[in-house]
Amino acid sequence: MKTPSTVLIAEYEAILRYTLKRTLDPEFKVVAAVGDGTAAVQAVEEHEPDIALRDISMKIAQTNPSVKVIMTTNHANPACVEEAFRRGPRGYVWKGLGSAAATSRVGRWMAEPHAA
Repeated sequence: MKTPSTVLIAEYEAILRYTLKRTLDPEFKVVAAVGDGTAAVQAVEEHEPDIALRDISMKIAQTNPSVKVIMTTNHANPACVEEAFRRGPRGYVWKGLGSAAATSRVGRWMAEPHAA
């Protein structure tokens, strides 16, 4: 059996952290779910996740280049998403997607050998 990829969830809203964790388990192993940028940086250092699923509004530096960053957003404004992509994420997931679609997108971006 293949070991699931590890995921860090960095999301300001507690209900969304909970929902994302429930959505991604058991296909992915959620190693931490945190609510701010400082905690996200600490969790990356501590857990070295494969993926950081991070709120688009968290403007934190990429501390570990081997972590694949995927932004989460409620923004419908293309300029917000474009600005976020300048910070180097692998992709993004709209927070309104259903559970299966969100999990599928995270899996697809994990499988890609290059950054978005």
